[in-house]
Amino acid sequence: MIISRYIFTEYLKKIGSVLFVMVMLYLVIDLFEKVDEFIVHKATMEQLVIYFAARIPLILTQITPISVLIATIFLIGSFSKSNELTAMKACGLPVIRIIYPLLFTSFVISAGIFLLNELVVPQATAKSNYIFQIEIRKGNLNSVFANQNIWIKGQGNYFWNVQQIDKKDNILRGIRVFKIDDKSNIEFRVDAERAIWNENYWVLENGEFWDFKNPLKFHSEAVNPDTFKLLNMPPEAFKIVHRPSEELNVFQLQEYINQVESEGYDATKYKVDFHSKFSFPLLSFVMAMIAVPFSIRKGRSWGAFIGIGVSIIIGFTAWVVMSFGISMGRGGLLPPFFAAWLGNMLFLSGGLYFLLTSRQ
Repeated sequence: MIISRYIFTEYLKKIGSVLFVMVMLYLVIDLFEKVDEFIVHKATMEQLVIYFAARIPLILTQITPISVLIATIFLIGSFSKSNELTAMKACGLPVIRIIYPLLFTSFVISAGIFLLNELVVPQATAKSNYIFQIEIRKGNLNSVFANQNIWIKGQGNYFWNVQQIDKKDNILRGIRVFKIDDKSNIEFRVDAERAIWNENYWVLENGEFWDFKNPLKFHSEAVNPDTFKLLNMPPEAFKIVHRPSEELNVFQLQEYINQVESEGYDATKYKVDFHSKFSFPLLSFVMAMIAVPFSIRKGRSWGAFIGIGVSIIIGFTAWVVMSFGISMGRGGLLPPFFAAWLGNMLFLSGGLYFLLTSRQ
């Protein structure tokens, strides 16, 4: 119990140190990449502090797996060089008992990353995007979103084209709504400069109605703001569609998948992203599984630079394999679940194999 507590404490120190260095490096690189933007747009110190603070949760989720990998290699390497690992074995402790605190800690870290991804990262990422795009660059709300020209299929064969969404005040700008009949012909189109949600439907401003039913009597007319009540798709439908995956939790993403499939569209890409929400956090545990047997076999002969080099090679390989699987899944060449978990399954299998074949 005392040895396990000692290993646990030393492991947390190593992970904390590596995470701190990695976060600082990430922030410095981000600063140098955007320093021209900050100078040109005269960003205030308060804006910079809030922006970088809001970036940290997402950074943590991205760098924790490689940090766990480096910390594991360094810890076992230091135990080997100081003969602590040999002493533990001489006391009759099996390898599995020695590495149990490492694996347990890395699994808890994976669970923590999942919760961070769900509870903190979406809001923090949205905040950092808003600070950079709106407050610093003085852009409009449209610049925050990945899709600037949004198309959505609503109920009753209504197709919406919206140029800009103000998700805070539930305002749409630059609107065109097409009504399509069963033969794929346009029945009518409604244009409006702006629309405001009034809890039941969208109230149009400077709206215009175009009737296409009779080509011989084609005409347009102004729309009374409060009479055209067919446009009743709720604001939530627009709030989900334009947000990047890192700004959505698993429940919001599942809701969007259901929406896309109910409208008859292919949701494969979003299903892969959904499963990745679970597979990527577990990568910290997988990295510990693959690092432990390598370190036990080679820890004494590896120096600090070799350990870092090995960590980079393993981490880069894991990233390539996971990216390959996700790309194959989004392209429909692999099932979404298998595509998201391909990297974890391969490296977890490799870690188990090397662990079981390590010297006792």
